This record gives sequence, C-alpha cells and structure tokens, in this order.
Amino acid sequence: MWSYEFRDRITTLSCYKDKVAVGCENGWIHLFDDSGLLWSKKLVSTYYRGPFTDVNVTSLSINDRYLVVGTDFADGKVYLFNLEGKKLWERQLMSVLGCLERPEDVKVVKIARIGVVVVSGFVNDNLHLFNLKGDQTTVKTYKDFVNCLDADKVVGIGTCKWSEIMDVEIFKKPSRDVVVVDDWAVFANDVEVFCSLGWTYKAVNPKIFANKDYICFSSKNKVILCNLDGKVEREIEIAGKIVDLRVEGDEVIIGTEGGVYVNSSKVLSGRVVKVGESFAILSENNLIKYINI
Repeated sequence: MWSYEFRDRITTLSCYKDKVAVGCENGWIHLFDDSGLLWSKKLVSTYYRGPFTDVNVTSLSINDRYLVVGTDFADGKVYLFNLEGKKLWERQLMSVLGCLERPEDVKVVKIARIGVVVVSGFVNDNLHLFNLKGDQTTVKTYKDFVNCLDADKVVGIGTCKWSEIMDVEIFKKPSRDVVVVDDWAVFANDVEVFCSLGWTYKAVNPKIFANKDYICFSSKNKVILCNLDGKVEREIEIAGKIVDLRVEGDEVIIGTEGGVYVNSSKVLSGRVVKVGESFAILSENNLIKYINI
C-alpha cells in the first residue's frame, strides 16, 4: 500500500498488472508499481513558447514493455517510453485549416499488439497507427466525433453515430466505450451493451470489461457476468455507483464510489477510480492511494 499527492490535477490513468501510469496537467507523467513511485517526467511544448503554453497530458496507455502518452494542442504529440522512463520516440500531429496550422489535441492513445493507436482532432478526428519504431502506417479521418478507442489485434472505434471494428465490421449504433480482445470487441452506449460476437443486452449507463473468457458489464447497481456467447452466468447487486469492473479468474471485482466489492462482499471502503488485477486506486482530490485487495 502507498499514497501519493500530486501537485497538479490528474487527467488520465492507466494500469497494467502492478503498474500504474498517471498523467497530469502541466505535462507531468508518473509511473508507479506496488512499492510506489518509479519515475516522473515533465513534457514541455516545443511548438508554442510562452507563459501560457503548459502541456496537458490527455491520455496514456501502458503494457508490459511500453508507455504511450498523448498531449493536448499546446504540444499535440504522441510519445513512446519504455518502462525505465527512456523516451524512444515522439511524433507531432498537425492540422491545417486554410492558412492556419496548429497541433492537434490527442484524445486517446492505446498500446496494443497491432501497434500504437491514436485518435487526435482539430476540425475532424483522425486515427493514426504507428509501429513500435514510430513509423506511421495508417491515417484515417472521421467526420463524426470519436468517443472511444481500444485495440488488440484489431482496432475498435466508437463514434456519436456508429461503431466499428476498423476494416472489418460496422455497427449502426453509437458507443461511448469499447473493449477489444484479440479480434472481437464489446461496445457500450447509454442504453445497451453489444458485442461483435453476435449479441446485445439492454443496460443503463453500463461500465464494461472483457477478457478471453468473460464479458462483464453493469446496469444501474447490478453487475452481469456473461460467457462469450452472451449467456448470463452470474448477476450481482451491490450498493453504490459503479465506476470500474474487472474479472480475475472466477472473481468479479467491482469498484464503486464507496468502495471495492469482490463478488458481493465489500472488502474496502473509499472512493475508487480504478481496479487492477490485485489492487484498487482510491482518490481524494489530488491524492491517490494504491491498496492491495
């Protein structure tokens, strides 16, 4: 267990196994493991210069080897670091409108088996795919607002009007969240969860999680665990607003605004922002706590 108080507002957070990456306003990124802080770095804009051009970290994603970071229009870059904190490359993303050129806002980044996947925007939203050497292999422009992105062997995209597994399948439904596993995806909007494996469930403001064995989602204060065919295997009702979910083995871990539940048993109290494989991240203002569960 550890706690850390940040000087700047937390803007984004990503977990992988025991690692937690945190991005903040003013360009700060931090990497932690179960023993505490490993390293911190401050990103500085090289496009704008002046007292009001501090970089804000907008998105980050971590796996077992890399941390990818995206920044707002004050910088408009994608960075790839190894887990020792060495910067491997950075790429500037620009938009041109008439005679106006400016960095794009990086909205979401994902490190995946397919590569480094990025959605950025200014006038339109653009999807960028980079390999691990930093070479850009794909650029795709979306006229509709992109709400969410995830990737593994394929890329899942959700917009305000439709959703897709890129270059594979399009769904005529909007989504605000997506989880990709191997070459399939599960999407969520405000009223339903739908899966590319061929099933749909009605749900109210669902949170979603998926792995190679299960798909788990919430609806109000209920959590539903399904197999990949969509068959319901378990339903759990708990108290409190659900903020995050995951499944480890046969245990459903549920993070709420009031604590952590393992299946239906409350094991921890506090305001949860993220649940990991064996820990929870609790937050109060700019203070976060890492607690094993």
